[in-house]
Amino acid sequence: MSRREEIGNILKAHAVWDLWKTMPDGPEKYQAYLCSPEWGRLRAIVTKRSGGKCERCKVNDAAAVHHLTYQRKYQELPEDLIHYCQGCHDYTHGKSTVDPMPRRKLYLAGKVEKNCWRHSLVNKLREADWDNAPLLAAVEIGGETFDYVGPFFVSCDHGCYHGDGTHGCLGKNGTEEVHGEVVEIEYASVCGSGNGDFLYRNSLVDKHGCRQGCEGQEFIVNKCLEAIDNSDVVMAWIDTPNCFGTLCEIGFAVGKYKTLWVAFASDALMSDMWFIKTIASKAGVFSSPTDALFSFHREYAHA
Repeated sequence: MSRREEIGNILKAHAVWDLWKTMPDGPEKYQAYLCSPEWGRLRAIVTKRSGGKCERCKVNDAAAVHHLTYQRKYQELPEDLIHYCQGCHDYTHGKSTVDPMPRRKLYLAGKVEKNCWRHSLVNKLREADWDNAPLLAAVEIGGETFDYVGPFFVSCDHGCYHGDGTHGCLGKNGTEEVHGEVVEIEYASVCGSGNGDFLYRNSLVDKHGCRQGCEGQEFIVNKCLEAIDNSDVVMAWIDTPNCFGTLCEIGFAVGKYKTLWVAFASDALMSDMWFIKTIASKAGVFSSPTDALFSFHREYAHA
């Protein structure tokens, strides 16, 4: 007999289902709470919602109610919980290395800036570039693990690679004088700082010693569109009206029939961009892209 069953039998025998409320917080109180009518009613709501199928993999029969957060412990809301199959439950708790759910691919659209918000969501993004795509199992959202397919950019702490029109990889072809004529250098770029740059053997070097020979605009566009085409879900963060690249990415995602989540930083932006709001799979106003991603996923998990 498990400890939970033992505690349940004791409470049932003495008709003291509310005893857990007076117990000090700890394992014993938590086990008693899981035997209470309050937990039973909450569990019934989650079970009805799931229809008996795992809400993570959508394949196996559900077997365990799992906490997505303990923020409201003892006063949970149904959205704080998810109905897992045994395989997903064991995998989430590290008891198994086998993930029953095929990973979806995620693309995070939005302006690329210094110390970009994507770093807080994507594991090891700072060390990666397009050569590492996709980053496997790099994003964890509400119990689901995603592969990250893009975009990738130079994580330059000086901010050199994050000026206007750079897209995090400079994106502006460099020039060189050849036989008296100034020509573009394909896939080379001018430092976004605009100061202290010099050319050495067809590779531009700046005063910071940042990575040089970065990709040009055509390369970046092709890579981004290819990544969107390979994605399952695209989320766009719009916090400024001049996010021209993001608007293009959104249109391409819609044309490819991708699941599209669009998060606006203000009501005014969403009102002005009503067309985008209408064509998105889901749209809303959020205080941060992180809040948006978790909110969208909570409502449309594996959809």
